[in-house]
Amino acid sequence: MLKKTFKLNMRVQKTGHTFLPTEIRESGFEGEVDVLPNHFTALLVRPGASTEQVIQSLKAHLLHQQMVLQEIKKETVSTGP
Repeated sequence: MLKKTFKLNMRVQKTGHTFLPTEIRESGFEGEVDVLPNHFTALLVRPGASTEQVIQSLKAHLLHQQMVLQEIKKETVSTGP
C-alpha cells in the first residue's frame, strides 16, 4: 500500500476549500467525495463506492497498519534499548 503525504492548502480556514494533488483526483476522487474524519485520520470515500467496498478497503488499511507495527516492533527488539 502506497503512503502519500501532502500538505493541505491552509486557505481552507478562510474559504472552506482545500486542494488535493492531481494524482489523487485522477484516481477517482473528484467531484463530491465523502470525508469521514475522526481524531487521528480522515477517510476519503470515492463517489459511488458501496459500504461493502469501503469496509474491504478499511480492512486492507488495517492489515497494512498492523504489518507496519510488527516491523517497528521487530526493529525495536533487534536494535535494543
